[in-house]
Order: sequence, then structure tokens, then C-alpha cells
Amino acid sequence: ALGVSITAIAVQSVILHSMRINRTELGHIIIGAAIADDILSLIGISIMLGLVKTGTIAFFSISLVVLKVCAFFAVTILLGHFVIPKFTGRLHDREGKAFTFAVIAALFMGYLAEIAVLHLIIGAFLAGQFVRKEIMDEKIYKSISDRFFGLSYGFLVPIFFASLSFHLHFSLEWSFILFASVLTLAAILGKLVGCGLGLSLFGHRAWESVIVGFGMNGRGAVE
Repeated sequence: ALGVSITAIAVQSVILHSMRINRTELGHIIIGAAIADDILSLIGISIMLGLVKTGTIAFFSISLVVLKVCAFFAVTILLGHFVIPKFTGRLHDREGKAFTFAVIAALFMGYLAEIAVLHLIIGAFLAGQFVRKEIMDEKIYKSISDRFFGLSYGFLVPIFFASLSFHLHFSLEWSFILFASVLTLAAILGKLVGCGLGLSLFGHRAWESVIVGFGMNGRGAVE
């Protein structure tokens, strides 16, 4: 249950970008909720693994995980808002240095996320605040975006989705079909009810709640 509760940010961001709603208010809500959802789910999985191994809740281990997560976001905010802006204004596109900086930032943040017991995709995604339009020359930003778009959507994304399919194992046994169907339905309805109703409590319209509920249903990268 905890595994399927995790929203795959990589899958989700591709869908939002393809539908051109990634920069809208609902797009930001979905991405923000997905990050929070992933963090809570991964902490929950750590608790579950501790219960399976020892039969007790390891409060020290849980506290250590929470501390690592907090430290990770503290470092991200510190770098993204105070350190990196001092350098991005000097970036230029000669010899692809700006693009190289963006790639190194994504890899570095992905590595820090792994250390913090988070998925590397969360770190790479948050590295995007190091390369944003507000803190660098617009032409440089557009050049980096174009190169990332060609590299990711033209090469890496198809490989990513194809690699996910290799992990699927189907069975024609009725027990498997019933279990998979119930689990899939519960996963979809859980997001619709939990995220959709949660958004409606803040005064959003019904169709917006449905969009967020379905938007949180990206799966497959973490399970």
C-alpha cells in the first residue's frame, strides 16, 4: 500500500509537460503535493522495514531519517536562494558551460537526495531552482531548456518508460488478476479521494480537485 501511494515525479512531470499545465497553478500544486507525498511515504516505508526486521519502531532510525530529510531541504534552500544566484548571472553559453553546470547541479542534488534516503529524482527535480529564469540571462535559460528538452524527451524519456516495462510480470491466474485489479483500483481511488477532497477543502472547484486527484496518479518509478 505504501509503495503504490508514492507518486512518480518523473512520470508525472512528463505528463504535465506534455499537457502544457506544468507551469500552471494546478501543475505546481500537483508537483508540490507529489514531493511531500513521496517524502512521507518513504519515511513510512522506513518505519515498516524497521517493524519487519526488529518487531519494534526504531525511533532513533526514524529521527535520523527525518533529520536527513530536513538537512537536505535546508541545503537546497540555502544553495538555491543564496549561493547559486551569485554565480548563475555570470554563466555564458560558450562551450556549453551553462548546460554543463545544469547537469552537474542535477546529478549533485540527486546524490544528496539519495544520502537523505529520498529518491534521486526528487533531488534532480529540486535542482531546477538552481536554473530558473529569474536568476539568469533569459537567452542562457532558453538555451539550457532547449538542450534539456531535446536530450530528455528525444532520448532519455523513451528509454525510461521502456525500461519500466521490463519490470512488469503478468500472470493469467485469476488470483493475480483479482489482486492486481483491486490494488490498482484502490491506488487510483486513494489519490482521487485523498488529494481531490483535500484540495476542495481549500475552496477549489470540483473539476480542479479531479485534475489534481488524477494528476497524482503517476506511478511506476519507485515501486
